[in-house]
Amino acid sequence: MGRAGKVAWPTVGPTWGEATMSRKGLRSTLKLFLAGTLTLTVAARALGQTSSSPSFIAQQNAGDAQPTPPAPVPSQPPSVSPTPAPIVNAPEQANSAPQSNPPLESGSLLAYSLASVPDMIGDTLPPGRFNVTLLGTLVSHGASIPIAAGNAYSKIADDTSPLPTDRVFFDYDYFNHAVQTANGQAIGLNSYTFGLEKTFFDGWCSVEVTAPIESGLASNQSLVGTTADNQGTCYGDMTVTFKCLVYRSCSFAVCAGMMVDLPTAPNGSFNAYGTSLTLDNNSVHVAPFMGFAYAPCCSNFFALGFVQADVDCNGDPLYSNAYIGTDPQIGRFRDPSLLYVDLSTGYWLFREDQECCGRYLTGIAPTVELHYTTNLQGNHGYTDGLFDTITPVYGGIDCLNLTGGVHFQLGPCSMLTVAAAVPLRDSQRDREFDSELTAQFDRRF
Repeated sequence: MGRAGKVAWPTVGPTWGEATMSRKGLRSTLKLFLAGTLTLTVAARALGQTSSSPSFIAQQNAGDAQPTPPAPVPSQPPSVSPTPAPIVNAPEQANSAPQSNPPLESGSLLAYSLASVPDMIGDTLPPGRFNVTLLGTLVSHGASIPIAAGNAYSKIADDTSPLPTDRVFFDYDYFNHAVQTANGQAIGLNSYTFGLEKTFFDGWCSVEVTAPIESGLASNQSLVGTTADNQGTCYGDMTVTFKCLVYRSCSFAVCAGMMVDLPTAPNGSFNAYGTSLTLDNNSVHVAPFMGFAYAPCCSNFFALGFVQADVDCNGDPLYSNAYIGTDPQIGRFRDPSLLYVDLSTGYWLFREDQECCGRYLTGIAPTVELHYTTNLQGNHGYTDGLFDTITPVYGGIDCLNLTGGVHFQLGPCSMLTVAAAVPLRDSQRDREFDSELTAQFDRRF
């Protein structure tokens, strides 16, 4: 899953300290500005009066001490007369400063509202379950395709914000009863994801790279082995995400982008009695998406969401040594196209002012999310070849999951999130896992 320094917008550029500026802090800033303006006005008037009074008094004293040359004494007031004009106009210039302040105030509200939106938590789906057939004989019922073969889904909604951000992050996810070994035992799945996101084009765009490590199914599944034989840890498929802002206002932003899933994981295989079925991890997934972030000015409420489609471009070549006299490549395993719709809402219970950013805990925000996933192709999109060797146990998925979590802001730049997810549908085909636990840590720079 899925998701603190500055968010480098052309007019935003907020840091997590700015994101935590409360309404009280904003009012204090405005009061400080008005007090400073009033002080400068009074000071300017006082300085103007003091700068003219001594010369005028000195001229009057000089006129009393030397009455002989009276001409210079009356000639001095005309030189003093131009000075009252600046004295009268100075307060007007000082008073005009608050009139030019609203754009600056609007900018601070923009940074404060949108930068306060935390990343969406997410609900990454584990791989589905399939029947494996060799030589026309069912050798495994409901086994999960090894994640090493690339059969795992990447979602933009997992620990990601619609706003381009400079950050590093780490996610841990545990799925209870999410995968099944080739010998028919349901086990849990642990996922460890390391990621980096960097902005460019003055913060309007970003590129993100994630590298997962999956612990659960071994890359090589033995149909006659034990559960321990079929458990293991392997490196998963890396994902590169390109994201750009296409619209932004004071409290609303819209982004668009593309995720590309790269086949960096090793191959996966099923083995039994000297025969093997190997999936050559070769598929590239492309997943275009759009997202939004909304945070009303001077409010603790926030919302964000994504819509995304996932398409397997080329599939994984499928090889087997069980068919004598035929090409070792017996077909191609292709994941079906999926549609994701994700929505998240939350509320900041409190946020510390920017000057208090040295404290450990500077904000708490509970969040509730809904995640919907549907198969756009039904049963189609799996094995494409002469031999029906891998077929899904269920015709498709129509999942609706609920995620609840809490964001803990640590200092001005870090965010710790803990959450849990549960399926809302009772149908077995729509329950990819029984429950999910998540911990995420983001550090912005």
